[in-house]
Amino acid sequence: MVRLGRRDPELITPVIKALLKQRTRLRVKGRIEEANTLAEKINKLIKSNIAKRLTNISSSNSKEFWKLVKNTKTARRKS
Repeated sequence: MVRLGRRDPELITPVIKALLKQRTRLRVKGRIEEANTLAEKINKLIKSNIAKRLTNISSSNSKEFWKLVKNTKTARRKS
């Protein structure tokens, strides 16, 4: 069970946050190989979340495009 805070970016989902906690635990225990494998999986999930957010960019004008890009880079969850 994880809780998302205001400072967590929008691309961090509860699943990703749980995996990040698991990765941290593995690294603390010294199981670096498993942690690195999990890190690759987390990176793929984050990339797919970013891709989903930016799918409609081709149909938007430049103002909407930069708004989406800026929100993707610096977005924070509002609680």
